[in-house]
Amino acid sequence: MDARGIAISGGAIGLAIVILLAATVGMIGWYLWYSTRPTPAELVDVFEKVYVTISDDITDDPVADATVKLSGPTTVSDTTNEDGQATFVGLPAGTYKVTIKHDNYYWLERTGQSFSGTKTYISKSYSITRLGSLSVDNSIYASNRQVDNTVENTVVEFGVNVSNTRTNSKVLGAVMTIDIGTPTGTVEFENISIKTSTVGATLTTIKEGDEYQISLGDLTDDTSVLIVFEVGISGIDNEGDKLPITISVDDTPLVEDDTGVAKASADFSIVIV
Repeated sequence: MDARGIAISGGAIGLAIVILLAATVGMIGWYLWYSTRPTPAELVDVFEKVYVTISDDITDDPVADATVKLSGPTTVSDTTNEDGQATFVGLPAGTYKVTIKHDNYYWLERTGQSFSGTKTYISKSYSITRLGSLSVDNSIYASNRQVDNTVENTVVEFGVNVSNTRTNSKVLGAVMTIDIGTPTGTVEFENISIKTSTVGATLTTIKEGDEYQISLGDLTDDTSVLIVFEVGISGIDNEGDKLPITISVDDTPLVEDDTGVAKASADFSIVIV
């Protein structure tokens, strides 16, 4: 082999050594990375402690004496302390339905709540709405409810004011129902409509000539709703004949079997004089 061949052969050997060294260094580096890499923490099967904190959705204050029930892989309940906290020990991880009940608040129910994590404890927070107190004032235009029997038919105006009188509370999904009672004597009910409203209310017929409804929405403690109605009547012949009307307002609880609901009503009559 001449000198040129020896040089080429030596160069190839050198290149192979370089490649081998690079591969070796790479393998060592990969091994060091793999052996020291952070591994994902394993999810906890059972939590040592689970904390559920309940607060007021208006004031953010903690709510004591609320019952918190978790229903899932197991069913457990606890009552919140003065800090609004319920504590569950040894709770299996999983998906739960959370039900929160308090006499002075709307009940709350949340399904599909995931209780999972890599630590031995977990915290959850929920806010609930303080139950409002409804007031129905039907004294507006009260004098219009007496109708002179010399007219054949007429339209009677009357007003109803609905308000929530409890501080830092709400009446959720308030609905007004107007029940037209059975008239006495010759009086006949013809129709009812909204003349004016502070909330752009719409009258819905539930049963023609008998029951009507208006959705008022949520009422906070600074909300007052005034609605003025027009009622058409006929058969105005005899003094003392009446058309009774009942105005009632109810809320719409978040949980179907909630026993702490807001209600108020007022009864009056359009009287022939």
